[in-house]
Amino acid sequence: MTGFIDLDRRFHPLTDKELGDAELLASFGDSDFDFDQSWKDLLKYPRVVLLAEAGAGKTIEMTRAAQRLVDDGKYAFFLPLESLDRDEVHVVFTPDENERFDSWMAHPDAPAWLFLDSVDELKLGRGTLDGALRRLSSVIQKRRLHRARFVISCRLTDWRRSDDGPTVRKRLPLPKKTRTVRSLSSDEAFMVPLTGERLTTNVATENGDDAADRNLPRVFAMLPLSDGRIRRFAERIGGLDDSSAFLAEVERRNAWSFARRPQDLEWLVRSWRTSARLATWERLHHENIVAKLADSPDRPDAGVLTAKRAMQGAERLALALTLARTGVIQSPRIARWTSGAPTERWTPRKYWTTGRPRSGRRCCAARFSIRRPTGGCAFTIAPSGNILPPGS
Repeated sequence: MTGFIDLDRRFHPLTDKELGDAELLASFGDSDFDFDQSWKDLLKYPRVVLLAEAGAGKTIEMTRAAQRLVDDGKYAFFLPLESLDRDEVHVVFTPDENERFDSWMAHPDAPAWLFLDSVDELKLGRGTLDGALRRLSSVIQKRRLHRARFVISCRLTDWRRSDDGPTVRKRLPLPKKTRTVRSLSSDEAFMVPLTGERLTTNVATENGDDAADRNLPRVFAMLPLSDGRIRRFAERIGGLDDSSAFLAEVERRNAWSFARRPQDLEWLVRSWRTSARLATWERLHHENIVAKLADSPDRPDAGVLTAKRAMQGAERLALALTLARTGVIQSPRIARWTSGAPTERWTPRKYWTTGRPRSGRRCCAARFSIRRPTGGCAFTIAPSGNILPPGS
C-alpha cells in the first residue's frame, strides 16, 4: 500500500462465540456493527489481540499507532513476530529503537506499548507464538511486564483461541493482585468488640480489576471501511477531486467487498483512474486474483512458483471449497478445533492430492490470500500446483 492515510479505523470486540466459529470468522469482513471502538480505546487495555483479514491494513495501522505514541513523547515499539522468533530483540530494533527501549527499561514507572505483528506470518515460517513471546518476556522480565502493554495482530482465521490465548496469558502475565490490610492500633482493636463496627481496611491493587484481568487478552476485529472512509481514502490515494462518480460505479458493479479493504480499494482506484469505469464483478474478481497471485520479486523463493501453476492451484481450491460447501481449510498442524463438526472443514491431504512433495524438503513456495464473495481464506500453493493448508 502506498503511504498512509489516517482513516480513524474502528474495532469490534469479539465474543467467545464469535472466536469459536471458524465459518463466521471467514466472512467477518462483510459484517456491520453498531458498537465499535477506536485506537484510543484499544490502547487502554494491557493485552490486546487485533484480528483482521488480509489486506485490511493491520501492519500499517499498528506501525502508525506506535509512531503516534512516540510523537507524543511515550514509549512505543513495533516488532515483527517472525523476526523476533529468529533474532534477539536488540537485533530486530534499530539503534534509535534500542536506545529508547533501554531508556524505558531503566525508567521506574513509565508504560510502554509494544505492537507485535503478525501471528499468521510467524506460523507460516514455522515459528511459534510461545517461542517469540518467551524471548521477548525474558528481556523485559517480570518486574517490568506490568508496565508493558501489548497489541498482537493476526489474521482472523489464523488465531486459535484455545491455544494462542493461553500462550499470551502465560508468557505475558500481569502481576497478581495484592491486598494490604492496615494493622490495627491497640486502641482500635479494643474498640471493635465494643462498638460492633467493622473497621475499614486499606486495599491496594497493582492494576485493574480481577474480573477484567481474567478476560485477557481482549480480542478485537478490525472493521471494514465505512462509506465515508472509502470516500476519504479514494480522494487521498487517487487524487480524485470528487469521489462521487467512483462510489456510484462501485455501487453499480457491486464492488463493495473489494472497496471495504484498503489494499483492494487502492487497486480499484487505480483501475478507475485508467478507464473511468470498473469491470463487471466477475471480471474484477478475476483480476483481483491475478494481482494477488503475482509473485513478489522480494521473496527469496521468487520464481519457483509460476503464474500458471498458481492460477491452477487457486482454481482447484475454489472448486474443492465450492463442492465441499465450506470456506474453512483444516490444517494438519491444528489437532482440534474449538467448535463445529470435522465435516464442516475440508482437509486437502485427506481427500485430494496430485503428488507427493520430496521428503525432507519444504515444498511451500508462496502464500496467497484469495478473497471469496462470502468470506476470506488463506492457503499455500506448492511448486507442483498442489494445494496445501497454511503452515505445511
